[in-house]
Amino acid sequence: MENLKEKGIDYKSTDSLLTSARKEYIAYKGSFEVSLSEYTKDISYTQIISNPIVADKKAFPIRWVIITVTVMVTMILAIIVISLIESSKRKKA
Repeated sequence: MENLKEKGIDYKSTDSLLTSARKEYIAYKGSFEVSLSEYTKDISYTQIISNPIVADKKAFPIRWVIITVTVMVTMILAIIVISLIESSKRKKA
């Protein structure tokens, strides 16, 4: 019991240092294992980068198709909203 009284504070500080060193070691070991697996993995694909080629015809979106689709969707949504408003008015009356 006397030994615990004399060396208890030293034990606590040594134990906290050991715990922090153990946590740091585990973090470094995990980082090392990830790095090692990245280094030793076998890459089974390649990426070949070629020079760009000028297009024969400029590619633009077809504006009339975009406008037509937008107008049609807007009309359909407007009809749905108007019919919902009218049906709610008829239910109240």
